[in-house]
Amino acid sequence: MSQRNENFFEQKKEWSKTKDEILGRYLKPYFQKLIARGKPICYVDCFAGKGLFDDGNFGSPLIALGCMDSAMQLAKNETDIYPYFIELNHHNDLKNNVDNFLLNSLGNKRLNGTVFPGKFEDNIDNILQQHLNSTIFLYVDPYGIKAIDVEKFNSFKLSENKSVEMLINFNTWGFFREACRVLKADFKLDDDMQKYLVEYDPNNDLSRDELCTIAGGDYWINIVNKYKNNCINATPKEKKRYANEAELELSKGIADAFKRKYKYVLNVPIKSSSNNNVPKYRLFHLTSHTSGCILMADGMYNAISDATIRMHNGQPTLFDLDTEGNLSLEDDIEKIILQEIKMKYEHIDELICRIFTDYGLIANSSKLREIMKKLEKDGNLEVWREPRMTKNGKLSSFMSEGKNQKVLVRRK
Repeated sequence: MSQRNENFFEQKKEWSKTKDEILGRYLKPYFQKLIARGKPICYVDCFAGKGLFDDGNFGSPLIALGCMDSAMQLAKNETDIYPYFIELNHHNDLKNNVDNFLLNSLGNKRLNGTVFPGKFEDNIDNILQQHLNSTIFLYVDPYGIKAIDVEKFNSFKLSENKSVEMLINFNTWGFFREACRVLKADFKLDDDMQKYLVEYDPNNDLSRDELCTIAGGDYWINIVNKYKNNCINATPKEKKRYANEAELELSKGIADAFKRKYKYVLNVPIKSSSNNNVPKYRLFHLTSHTSGCILMADGMYNAISDATIRMHNGQPTLFDLDTEGNLSLEDDIEKIILQEIKMKYEHIDELICRIFTDYGLIANSSKLREIMKKLEKDGNLEVWREPRMTKNGKLSSFMSEGKNQKVLVRRK
């Protein structure tokens, strides 16, 4: 994250740990899979920061390099990996930290890291133009919202059969504050709201057109006007509730804008404490591949669950909650699955990704498969498996797809 606030790097906060844990959980198997295919990989950290916190915690650049190194050590073949780190304000510190990490910690002579001083928007097109035949992963974690451009993110194009995948940190509260200022809606920052803007540049002073560019449309205007009208004669408690509802609606609008390009869009809130149901910011994962969507969704779900346990001093929570903080009851999940099942066969992974995209992380993929197996047993779901029989001549019962097995489901 590009930061002008030097204090940010003194100590890594809990929400930053969760965010980077999600990144690390995803990147190691991601690199392992692509290296096994022998195809070149281009990884870009678009707002890289210093790479290292003063308390010794790694930032996203060093986490990514560590994942690359681990994957390369396990690989049976070699693949070209091109890590790029773009940073405007702390590029000298970043280069020193990256170079020292590569030299002293990894010692992997096949791995390097290129630091680009400057702005993301001034460097990204040139980088992608050099890697039209690579698989691309972009980590977008900006300071504020000004550098986000949904239509630009939706326009990245590579050669045929090559993909761009993105993980984006979007400060929806920062956007909401700017939108309220532009539309003259009453949004005053109380102590609770103020802490959600710690990583937000207060000097943006954005225009209506700039907000439309950031959000990928003008849908936000109706959302903020609705909030504005609701707040007339409302109590402070009611205004806070209306603001929370508007933030959630905005996040769904942003996800829908990304869906114009990417088939699967995860919209996941990251919270600052276990006692607060208001997100600190939101992570959006964009991909058109089921494997990437499921891998990221499981990593997000498990990382957030682990963070919640840490916040409770190591004690598990009493109830199953989804990532929005809502009760995640098995009966409710069953109803969602039955609503989403089609009359024609479809791959189970496609169904799972659609549930994640439309309903959020209501459970991890293992739990969804477990519930679908129960629905099959109860006669509510028909499953076609290939191969149909095991080596021992019994009917197959697996629910996961892989290289040599398929699972297709339909309404019974």
